[in-house]
Amino acid sequence: MDWTRKVVPSLLFLLAAAVGPRPASAADATLYELAESMSVVQEDGRTYRQAWAALDGTARPGTLLCPLQVACELHGWGWSRVDIATGQGTVSGNFSVVVDGDNAVDGPEAVLQWGRFSGTMDFSPALLRQLPYGTVVGKVTVGDSKVAHESPFTGTFYLPFVFPGDPSSTPYYLSFTSPSGAAPVGDAERALKRPTVKFEICVGAISC
Repeated sequence: MDWTRKVVPSLLFLLAAAVGPRPASAADATLYELAESMSVVQEDGRTYRQAWAALDGTARPGTLLCPLQVACELHGWGWSRVDIATGQGTVSGNFSVVVDGDNAVDGPEAVLQWGRFSGTMDFSPALLRQLPYGTVVGKVTVGDSKVAHESPFTGTFYLPFVFPGDPSSTPYYLSFTSPSGAAPVGDAERALKRPTVKFEICVGAISC
C-alpha cells in the first residue's frame, strides 16, 4: 500500500499517546516481509484481500522460537485473507528456525526446528483509518507430532510510509515508544534497498 499521501503526522502522535508505551520486555521475534504477492477476490458478495509473503528475521535466545543461547534466524512463509469492508481476517503459515551450517559467509541455513502458526488478523487500522499498522492474535507450534510445544502469541505489523511533502522521501515505521510517534526505517530493515513490512511478535501471555 502507498501511505505517501494518506498518513497525517498528527494522527501518529495521537495514536501513540492513546495506546501508550509498549511493555518494557523486547519482542521475542522480529520478522521482515521480503516479498509479497497480493490479489483482491470476490466471494459470496464480499471482497477479500489475499496475500502470500516470504519472511525473514531473528528470534531472541532462550525463547520457544530459539532454544539456544545464541540468536536464531527465522525463515517463514505466510498467508493472509482479510475482508476489505471490515479489515478482519485470518493468517497462517510455516517457519523454520536456523543457525549457521556449512557456510558461515552466507545466511544461516541449518534447521534446528520447524513450526507453524495461525490466528486472526485485524487490518482495520490500515484499511479503514489509513494508519500503517495492524495486529495478529493466534497460536504458534514448534516441533512435530511426537514432540510439539504450543503457545499463544500476539504481534503487531508495521507498514513503512513516507510523510506527505517530505522532499527526502524518508521511510518510517509507526513507533509506540518514540516521542515523535515514528521511527526511520533502518538500513537492515530493507530488502533489495526497499523498506519492508516489519512484524514484532511476543510468545506467551504477555502482549507486545
